[in-house]
Amino acid sequence: MKRDDPNNLVWLTCREHFLIHWLLTKIYTGRARIKMLYALAAMQMGVGGTRVLTGWQYEVARRKYSEARRLSVGRTLSTEHRRKIGDAIRGRKHSAEAIEKMSRAQNGRKPSPESIRKMRASLTGRKLSAEHVAKIRLRCQSKENRQKMSNLKKGTKQSAEGKAKLSASLKAYYAIHKMPSPSEETRRKIAQALKGRSPSAECIKKRRAAAMGRKVSVETRAKLSSLQSGRRLSTETRKKISESWAVRRLVERGRKTSTETRKKISTALKGKSLSYEHKQKISESWKLRRIREAGRKRSVEQRYRMSEAQKKRYSKAS
Repeated sequence: MKRDDPNNLVWLTCREHFLIHWLLTKIYTGRARIKMLYALAAMQMGVGGTRVLTGWQYEVARRKYSEARRLSVGRTLSTEHRRKIGDAIRGRKHSAEAIEKMSRAQNGRKPSPESIRKMRASLTGRKLSAEHVAKIRLRCQSKENRQKMSNLKKGTKQSAEGKAKLSASLKAYYAIHKMPSPSEETRRKIAQALKGRSPSAECIKKRRAAAMGRKVSVETRAKLSSLQSGRRLSTETRKKISESWAVRRLVERGRKTSTETRKKISTALKGKSLSYEHKQKISESWKLRRIREAGRKRSVEQRYRMSEAQKKRYSKAS
């Protein structure tokens, strides 16, 4: 007999419907009983809040739901079951209020080391489809998401332990996926893609504001120094630097430094003593400069300006 056959259907009141589902939890055993427990628990779930239960009915339904959850621990779902669950929730979108509640519930919550290990084990070796990767990339590149990530990370500083963990995880990731360091060709392609790309005025302003007041540690300075040590600039790069400095001199010509700026410079340099090696380098650079400028002829206008500048300097000193 078919389940939807009129001879197989019976009219029940709401109370009778609830009691029958309750009795089914006592009749069946095993996995069938777990299904009946979930069915009884579903009696409390109404579409749009239309289903109304009495207090004792709600209590029974909640207790049976807890029992069903307890009996389901360690249970492995079949592939078909997982597919059905996926089809049921696919395309479902949470409201802004629900998202906010879930966010508050998860805020400050840290998973246990065991949970982290389980999640890592479940994701290890998992390969995303090209379509999935494209969707993730598109979502991350949107202006709204980038602004959200920027606001979340703004003002946060990673501890030394956090940096060490991040470094170790990246090394492990490269080792698992057998990803070597970028080749010279890859680096050249990246450089070619970024060449000629200039940040906007807004971006420059944000970078300047982020770096303002930031003090570089001695260790970082040593690393930067070792990276630049022995580096030789090409003739083209030197020419560009020379041209940029020439433009800068023209822009700043006649510009007067404020008293406050001079005071800051003086305070920063006060008590600072140069090492013997540093003094020798400065001396050598000035000697080379004198050799380069030897025999250089300056215009009458340049000599007049230099003369006036020296007169003002000595008049102030006296």
